[in-house]
Amino acid sequence: MAHPVLTAQGIWGGWKSGVSDFMQADAAGRAGMIGETAGHNGFDVTLAVLAAEAPSVVHNIRGRIAGKGVRIADDAFVRFDPASFDKSIDSSGILQRYFGDNKVWLTQYKYVKEITDPKSLETILYRQNLWSDVAGKFDSGATLRLIQNAEGAVPAGVTNMVNGIPQWRLLRDIPANDLKTITTIGR
Repeated sequence: MAHPVLTAQGIWGGWKSGVSDFMQADAAGRAGMIGETAGHNGFDVTLAVLAAEAPSVVHNIRGRIAGKGVRIADDAFVRFDPASFDKSIDSSGILQRYFGDNKVWLTQYKYVKEITDPKSLETILYRQNLWSDVAGKFDSGATLRLIQNAEGAVPAGVTNMVNGIPQWRLLRDIPANDLKTITTIGR
């Protein structure tokens, strides 16, 4: 059984009648206890239901879940990497020598924050002529990381004209201490 305050009706009812339920829902969002789908983490609440009634609450909860308590600016630089490289990246950072073009590619959070299917990254993040080369690259899932120091990043166009996103490039390594994991999808 769901906690009565953490149901969509409880949150919206609290919003209308006072701030008590909202404060509890907000605290649950900060703690990462409210999931995107019904029954996630044992709570019967969906952000889709809330979105219809209280979109600003949903926006705040999503931001807190994604960043585990840290708000991520839409223009913050991020990148997705295959989850199979997590250990290496966590210890060594992102090293440009591992990329064929010797460049580290980035995008901004606003372009990827809604992505939930790692398979879609095989087209979104790459030029169309590379799609067959990267097929299966994200089968192990994908980890989204915040780049805390993207100094020197230069605009580099859009990945592709089908479903691409704007990208930036760095001509240097990104040390592990400049990376913060936001989320891993598809595991």
